[in-house]
Amino acid sequence: MGKEKAAAKNIEDLFNLNNTLQLQKPLAFFDLETTSAARETARIVEIAILKINPDGSREEFISRVNPEEPIPAESSAIHGIFDEDVKECPTFSMLLDQIDEFLQGCDLAGFNSNRFDIPILMIEYLRSGREFSLENRNLIDVLTLYRMLSPRNLTAAYREFCGKELENAHSALADIRATYEILVAQVARFDSVPGNSQELHEICGAHKIIDPYGKLKLNERGELCFAFGKHRDESIRQVLQTNRGYIQWFLSANFPEFVQNLLRKELSSIESDKK
Repeated sequence: MGKEKAAAKNIEDLFNLNNTLQLQKPLAFFDLETTSAARETARIVEIAILKINPDGSREEFISRVNPEEPIPAESSAIHGIFDEDVKECPTFSMLLDQIDEFLQGCDLAGFNSNRFDIPILMIEYLRSGREFSLENRNLIDVLTLYRMLSPRNLTAAYREFCGKELENAHSALADIRATYEILVAQVARFDSVPGNSQELHEICGAHKIIDPYGKLKLNERGELCFAFGKHRDESIRQVLQTNRGYIQWFLSANFPEFVQNLLRKELSSIESDKK
């Protein structure tokens, strides 16, 4: 972790310091709400941009977007945007010129933007027959900086929750002893962290682990889904109806037998439901 600078009294003090961010050109912070977390297929349902100019002035752009396809219920549960909310909104293609002009000459910033928002924005441009160029743009991902400045590893967790330095890190015995102490400290400190194994199991999402190879997974409804590729996050039942050929390809591809047997078992269960 880098050496910390003298802290301002509060966040407003930072905004009053003209040299906190030394900008040579506008810096556009932007965030997208989408139909899914899969970059290849996600469609934008809301875009918000905060542009900070070198003189410190700010401009904002925000718009709901009609994705031209249904918004999955699990996505609406996260961002609170439903089909009804966007049916009268402009499509991304209709907003393209406005967005293009607003981002003209800007560097880009966001939270996980390099891995999520920027790729999705680029793909939406391509769908509209245009290209969003990153040439001469600086890309600043605040999540990357956060992880660099606040490491999320066992040593950092031990220091935060137990107030001690971890000795013999990466020695298996030292690591598991530290892990035990961290769990006890977390349960003791936070009301939201239960003390019994079953509830901890549910919080950690361990019930969703079904395929160690990462090809199949369970969704929130307990349905077997693809965990990769063009049908990522779609249930086997759904893909069976829309693209049976993909199922056949999966079963004939060189995937581990364990994974293919999981799929065969699910297909058998689906067939049984029809009887």
